[in-house]
Amino acid sequence: MGKKTIPSLIRVHKWEVDEKRQALARLQDAQDKLIEARKKQDKELETEKKAALQNPEQSMTFGAYVERYLQKKDELEKMIADLQNEINAARDDLADAFRELKVYEVLQEQHEQAEKLENDRKEQKYLDEIAQKNKMPAE
Repeated sequence: MGKKTIPSLIRVHKWEVDEKRQALARLQDAQDKLIEARKKQDKELETEKKAALQNPEQSMTFGAYVERYLQKKDELEKMIADLQNEINAARDDLADAFRELKVYEVLQEQHEQAEKLENDRKEQKYLDEIAQKNKMPAE
């Protein structure tokens, strides 16, 4: 792999990591909204329950309300569980992309270290040659 190839691969993989982070965030936001909807639904149930206790006419329709509530609750729970599965998969994808990025970053670092060692070696050789030329003959 060439010196110029690795930085390009790093840029591409950083972009992929960012994209996967954003996708994960979108999934988590969607799940948070569903959880909030479920909480709102639970609060509405409590409100309806109180109203049914206070008003006999409303208590006659409360059973039907509870049936709809339970059906909606089941639907929300399934959607939340499905999203959790997607979130878990997205986390795995993100972890894989991050590991791959790290491989290229470590490779880049190794190339830079090798290049520095080579430059240091050349500089030392040059300095040794200058020192050798400037060495005075022993009297």
